[in-house]
Amino acid sequence: MKFKESISKHRIINNKIGFYIVTIICTIIVSLGVSTKCNAAVSDLAYIRSNTTSWANEYNQYFIKDNYGESGCYPPDYEKRYSYGDWEMKAENSHGETLWLNGIRLYYENESRKAAVVLPINSNSEETRYCDIYIDGKLEDSIILYKRQWDILCKLPIEIFSKAKDYKIEVVTLDKDNKELRTSLIVKVYRPFVLEKNLIKKIENTSDNSGLKVEWRDLGTVKSYYVYRAKEKDGFYKLMGMTYSPYLIDDDVEQGQKYYYHIIANFTNEETFQSYDVEGSLNNVKKPKSNKLNRPKIKIKKKSKKWQIYWGIISDKSSGIEVYMRNGHGKYKKFRKINTTKKLKKSKNKKGTVGITSSRKTLIKGVKYQFKARTFYYKTNGRKVYSKWSNIVKIKG
Repeated sequence: MKFKESISKHRIINNKIGFYIVTIICTIIVSLGVSTKCNAAVSDLAYIRSNTTSWANEYNQYFIKDNYGESGCYPPDYEKRYSYGDWEMKAENSHGETLWLNGIRLYYENESRKAAVVLPINSNSEETRYCDIYIDGKLEDSIILYKRQWDILCKLPIEIFSKAKDYKIEVVTLDKDNKELRTSLIVKVYRPFVLEKNLIKKIENTSDNSGLKVEWRDLGTVKSYYVYRAKEKDGFYKLMGMTYSPYLIDDDVEQGQKYYYHIIANFTNEETFQSYDVEGSLNNVKKPKSNKLNRPKIKIKKKSKKWQIYWGIISDKSSGIEVYMRNGHGKYKKFRKINTTKKLKKSKNKKGTVGITSSRKTLIKGVKYQFKARTFYYKTNGRKVYSKWSNIVKIKG
């Protein structure tokens, strides 16, 4: 029994020793500089140690394995679909520490490979720990580097290069004096990575609801966009227009008719890209009721002993009416005998005032009188809104 207990104790001790040894080995490996990503912006990082005997094969194999060709060769699309502009390959300090950008490789999808963007970086610094990658001034990713001579391949997301334009790529690190080592290159992309055929973003009414606005994704610097339209999905597509902007206004549309739009982008390298056909139609938009007041119409009704300024039914949102009078050549003034009327007749079935009645005795014999009127209502902020002046009516005393 004691012998068995002794064996068990030795096994436990050996297991603990083994665990500690594995832990120490892992710690040493990490301290030697196993690289890790700081965020998920860079889709894949391939780290190649330059001081291993198999480095050249590993580095070259990375390009060959997915049909990207030899590492030292330019991609087949170089100069045709993209090229380098002004660039600085190497940054070096007084200590002889260097940071290199070995160009950039843009691979477009074909039958044998998927699209990819590979950025090779090289440095001989033993003090360098971190490296930041900037694209057009925006931090794309930060990576931890080997603490010795190293080469690294960064596989960037192709979505970054979705426009035909110039991109500035910068790689920045700190040297042993904690000063920046910075190198950069300018990539001129003539044929962007267009990831899907759903190029058209939306088709909607114009602001005045008289036409359709067709908008699509901005592909950057293009020679032109051609916009085609058909009235049936499999019908004849007619050229509607050519534009340099990622939208077009189609004002030749009818309510209730469906339209199908097709976009062709023409790039500066003479390549083209065609979108899927997208359906659109003019939405039926109810016009909001106007707050504008109608111009009132007035007339004078005469009787033997009375006379009346008559305006009848006022069905708009007017809440009152003001009547002005001029006798002879004086200025217009509010009607002197009657206050402003606010109880207007709004419809046949509702009660309300349709005019102002007065005695014939109120008129001075031989004097010519002129009248005009305007309606009004109050906004929620208390502001008074008037209609246009009515026609002018006349009566002689």
